[in-house]
Amino acid sequence: MPSMTRLRLPLRVSSVRNRWRPSLRAVSSIYATNLALLLIGAVTGVMTARALGASGKGEVAIVQAMVGTIAFVCTLSVDQAYVFMASKKDAPRLMGRAVRDGFVAGTMIGGLIAITATLLDGRLPGGPSLYVLTSLSVPFSTSGLFALSVLQGGKEFRMWNVLRFLNASGYLLALIFAIVVSELTPTRVIQCYVAATACFWLTIVYAVRHELLSATLANGEKQTSESRVTRDLLHYGSRTHISALQSMLNQQVDISIMAFFTTTAVVGRYSLAVSVVGPLAMIGPAVAAYLFPKIAGRTGAASIGTILKLVAIVAVVAGFLWAIVSPMLIGPIFGTSFGGLGVTIALLCSAMVPLSLSFVLFAWWKGQNRPQRAAWAEGAALLIILLLLPGLVSRYGAAGAAGVSLGSYSVSCLVVYAMYRRAIGQGLRATGAPRT
Repeated sequence: MPSMTRLRLPLRVSSVRNRWRPSLRAVSSIYATNLALLLIGAVTGVMTARALGASGKGEVAIVQAMVGTIAFVCTLSVDQAYVFMASKKDAPRLMGRAVRDGFVAGTMIGGLIAITATLLDGRLPGGPSLYVLTSLSVPFSTSGLFALSVLQGGKEFRMWNVLRFLNASGYLLALIFAIVVSELTPTRVIQCYVAATACFWLTIVYAVRHELLSATLANGEKQTSESRVTRDLLHYGSRTHISALQSMLNQQVDISIMAFFTTTAVVGRYSLAVSVVGPLAMIGPAVAAYLFPKIAGRTGAASIGTILKLVAIVAVVAGFLWAIVSPMLIGPIFGTSFGGLGVTIALLCSAMVPLSLSFVLFAWWKGQNRPQRAAWAEGAALLIILLLLPGLVSRYGAAGAAGVSLGSYSVSCLVVYAMYRRAIGQGLRATGAPRT
């Protein structure tokens, strides 16, 4: 990636007796970008809700959620495989391949979505035209996702953050322009989304145009090498996909189950509480995004005990402060109907501690070329939710759901940490294929 090299962010890692700490500057920039994306998402959500009303907003949300979920399932977490492979010192040039193959895969997935929506016709909320229109964004988003993964794996965190921000801010600017020019409709919102995704993709293509050209002129020997890379990508991605699907279920199943055991008002209050603790939920992912390629690029297993302690301290302090401050802000901002969420928010803030630690441990396992180990922890969390959520929600409402989240995240963290300690004790190596 010659055009990216001059934008590399210097990363410093201190190492004392196999203990090393991530660059505070790099992790802070990742966290700041994640927080900016959260705020942009909130602004676009408010804009579309006010412009479209409850019905129109619901149509757009359902369409984007369904198309996004299908694309996520069909990509088989190959983006995580690109992070892993790009982090290696002997990694092949992957950016051109990621952009090209992501676009091809996205075209196939988008085409499948469009054909299915056309065949189902009136059975889909919002009508098939919205799904067909949204499917046009899938090639651009999939290709962009793969390209961003290569940047992350290559430790190009500055460019990675910039492009992620451009993608989200482009959608916001497109919506603002559409509102100024004419009235927003569900179709125009989707058009803004597709246009923003296409501009994001064109930016990536412009940045890596030389590597894309060399990829199209590959000789026979390089084609043979690329077939091996394809097998490696699919092998790693499919193993990661097991826990990724479980994680997606864990994030969505609580709201879905709650609807059958309590009122919609309780679901709405709990959903708001989850949004309030969103900034705390980004602590773990910010560290994990930095840690994953760093661990994968090392030649042996590294203890991350120091990092776990630092993350725990930050999460505990931030959670304690936010549990005190945020309940006082809810009433003035969202109205008195959302008051009395202090216990719920306190429980969710506590749950962010094991959740943050789990993200760090999951990143460690992915860096060790054993991403499937996270499936045990995610499975344990899902089991806790299914067993405890109905009874606790029926009795304690939103606070009961928050308690289940605390329990599920804690169990998941304990499971993955126990596996980590056992692996460290056995002298696990990070040299390639999993042991049999």
